[in-house]
Amino acid sequence: MAESARSRSALEVIEGDVDAPELTARCSRPTCREEFPIKVTPGRRQQYCTVTCRSKAEKEYKQALSAVSHYERLLEDARNDAAAFGRAGDGNDRPRTTEEDELAARRAHAAWSSAQTAVGFAQPGDERLYEILQHLVSSLEYQYRL
Repeated sequence: MAESARSRSALEVIEGDVDAPELTARCSRPTCREEFPIKVTPGRRQQYCTVTCRSKAEKEYKQALSAVSHYERLLEDARNDAAAFGRAGDGNDRPRTTEEDELAARRAHAAWSSAQTAVGFAQPGDERLYEILQHLVSSLEYQYRL
């Protein structure tokens, strides 16, 4: 009982205080930002200039969340498309020159021929087979940027 009397008297002091400064706030809705007077009262402070502005802000917030979700799906699709080309898509890709393409193709063909021959003659557990196949992988790595 003493607490409610105390809070009631504090509220009366705040409401009855004629010397209280008049405060203004800006509306929290990004497309509004109007200034409005606020009342110094206990409880949560007013964030929006009007009830209509608050409901519009809620609607705009939901639309913004929907747009973010939409663009996140598009981004994921684009990343999957880029990955389908066998590239990481990390921004470090640069166009290769014709000479680099020709050199990579010659290296890949030579490595492939060596690997093909090695597979025909190698016995299980042959270290040399592993080295030739490793060379094939490293040669094709540049060609396909894996």
